[in-house]
Amino acid sequence: MMSLLGYLETLLMKNESLGNERRREYIEIAFKSGQRLRQLTEELFELATLELKEAKPRVEPFSISELLRDVLQCFQLPAQNKSIRVTADFEHDLPFVNADVGLIERALNNLLENAIRYTPEGGWIRIMLTPWPERIEVSIANNGPAFRDEDIDLIFEPFYQVSETERGGTGLGLAIVKSIIDLHGTDISAEPLTGGGIEFRLTLPVA
Repeated sequence: MMSLLGYLETLLMKNESLGNERRREYIEIAFKSGQRLRQLTEELFELATLELKEAKPRVEPFSISELLRDVLQCFQLPAQNKSIRVTADFEHDLPFVNADVGLIERALNNLLENAIRYTPEGGWIRIMLTPWPERIEVSIANNGPAFRDEDIDLIFEPFYQVSETERGGTGLGLAIVKSIIDLHGTDISAEPLTGGGIEFRLTLPVA
């Protein structure tokens, strides 16, 4: 908000003395600040709704493998832009799961967006689906910065970010994922990887 108002105030006060190039630069910065503020506001409302249990999951059977393939398609270009190698290891004829397909899609989007953000140039992301007798485990792992024990303990807390370096996130994505999984009465965990990186695991009940 301060960035947005600051650049808009400068445009109002010094508009006549600013060249076209500088004026456009200020407008672009203000626009990006407005976009970030909108994202933060929307995610705050979403998290509040989930934590207050106002969002009731519409549970139905669906193919988690098909949903994951659809979600992965949305991240092909961002991964290519960073030369990230994405591997998906799962069968296509897995049993259906019982969950809210919209909420689970949101959770998977957040996990993959987080993985893209923190995976370095030329890194890798690995997605796996593992069937068990009464559940299917979803695993999303990526290489990246090393994690401390205190990072893992707080990683699902709102606004907590592992790196102090600005990466464009709001610090709410993983908190939203945790709330979605909690609404389904199942669990999600995070484990650091040897050499740097992290693996997220969540489970969904078989239909």
